[in-house]
Amino acid sequence: MSSWAAGLSEATASAGPPPGEVAFWDVEACLGTQPFSIVSSSEGPARGSLPAGALACLSLKLNLADGPWLGGGPVVIGGRGPARLLV
Repeated sequence: MSSWAAGLSEATASAGPPPGEVAFWDVEACLGTQPFSIVSSSEGPARGSLPAGALACLSLKLNLADGPWLGGGPVVIGGRGPARLLV
């Protein structure tokens, strides 16, 4: 999963660096019968794998000069092209 995160980083590199320090990130998706599970995060190793084209949710926390910023959105994992945000 960390290679997926690196691919997303490369795909969004043209947008420039984030406006603050990345404090936390995670990727959640449906695994088996669980509705949503953390698949990978900045706090530990990958806990599963997703097939190419799987729909997941990326959550991100940035530490900005004026306080923390939290965001999230749907992503499509890999496939023939790089991982990409849907929003």
